[in-house]
Amino acid sequence: MARGRRRQLGDIDHLPSGRWRVRIIDPGTGRRVSIGTFTTKAAAERTFASALTDQ
Repeated sequence: MARGRRRQLGDIDHLPSGRWRVRIIDPGTGRRVSIGTFTTKAAAERTFASALTDQ
């Protein structure tokens, strides 16, 4: 992800443990909800995309 670009419906964070965390914005509450952590960025991005299409 390029610096300065922000996802409006959630985010993917690189954690100090080396894992990647996926969070989405709950449309009902407007709060971030963690979907899980993943060992690769590609897996996190696939899950993020899937979560967005399921909303």
